[in-house]
Amino acid sequence: MAMSPLSHRLSSVFPILLLAIHLLPFCSSTSSVTTDVFVNLVQVDAHLNLTYHERLHRVMRRSHQRAMNLHHRARRGWRHRANPRPLDQNSSSIETSLQAGHGEFLMKLAIGNPPTSFIAIVDTASDLIWTLCSPCTLCPDQPSTVFDPQGSASYSKLPCSSPSCSALPHSTTNGYLSSETFTLDSASFENVGFGCGTINWGFHEGAGLVGLNRSRLSLISQLGASVGYQFSYCLTGLEGRNSGSSRLVFGPSSSLPSSSVGAIKLPLLINSRNLDFYFVDLEGISIGGKRLPIEASAFQFKQGGTGGVVVDSGSALTYFVAEAYREVKQAFITAIGLPVAAGPTAAGSGLCFQGLVDPSSIPSLTLHFSSGDFCAAQENYFFVDKDSRLSCLAINETPMGMSIIGAFMQQNVHIHYDLGNNLITFTPAQEEQ
Repeated sequence: MAMSPLSHRLSSVFPILLLAIHLLPFCSSTSSVTTDVFVNLVQVDAHLNLTYHERLHRVMRRSHQRAMNLHHRARRGWRHRANPRPLDQNSSSIETSLQAGHGEFLMKLAIGNPPTSFIAIVDTASDLIWTLCSPCTLCPDQPSTVFDPQGSASYSKLPCSSPSCSALPHSTTNGYLSSETFTLDSASFENVGFGCGTINWGFHEGAGLVGLNRSRLSLISQLGASVGYQFSYCLTGLEGRNSGSSRLVFGPSSSLPSSSVGAIKLPLLINSRNLDFYFVDLEGISIGGKRLPIEASAFQFKQGGTGGVVVDSGSALTYFVAEAYREVKQAFITAIGLPVAAGPTAAGSGLCFQGLVDPSSIPSLTLHFSSGDFCAAQENYFFVDKDSRLSCLAINETPMGMSIIGAFMQQNVHIHYDLGNNLITFTPAQEEQ
């Protein structure tokens, strides 16, 4: 069967990289794993000798790029793609547009038989798994070994005569969609579909990507029943502190007891335009114990599928639509009472105060969901940059109609995803037993 790579079009709006790949029927992985799989997560800048100020600047820059990336996806419709079409009458290749984003945390995994280890970005908004492969005609400098398919007994390319072309994601590499054995910790999973990238550019964090959204090609979907369609994580060290203690867990026991103090279990909503994102039903916000005058409709899906609130591990900041952000911003200005820093801040936050804010003067923040309230810790929404003597809100106005609960808001919170039951659970980490 022909193995012709795909061609794709670059966007003029974003520095998007494209994946030329072979299409496959969706392949379920098999595994002997019957227990949970534990993988350590490391913040992408942890290996760099950066000051706190420098680290914050990099985190915020990536967050804004990420928000714009999601904005682009939302406008086009992540799953509302044009019908794939043959490149020519005699070709079995398919043309479709692909796109990728940034991320904040890396994981180590291995591929092939014998296994080759590599470092990849963990991304709850992306679907494809991919890594650098040799022969690599254009590869960024990476500490990881480039995977050589010819050295693996379990590698195979996948054919392009498949109805699963609709499962193709946005991505950032050029190569082949293939099948391999993946090893997480000491657990091996066979027949995992992934992108084997031979031409790669513009991707600077990690040697690949591990997509964890709800699509058929994401890692969690391919591991499937072997891990109960469940995974969880608890993020720490977004600003470079204790960055080695974050953990990603696959399996049913990744869930904490439902009786855990402070836990809220939320239904995952279905957006017909963006089927793969993790949407939740935010209804309102309180600052300092006072409910803000924000209509619930500000967080709901709009006609055409835009809007809503997505949980995203790749965005550092939390983003609210304009009518919600204005109320949040004004509430903090009123409560803190310090001069607001003028112009763009070094940290990149939408609201910073001049000077170091006393923690006792920072008001509480509560997110109200239909199933309960999430009482955020100060580190989830506020940070102090001592280098620039600025105290900043880790919340900004979204550049789109979709609000985002970002990684700052998720820090030191046990986030459990149960795709089988369409549920996501937030549990404050200090309540874990």
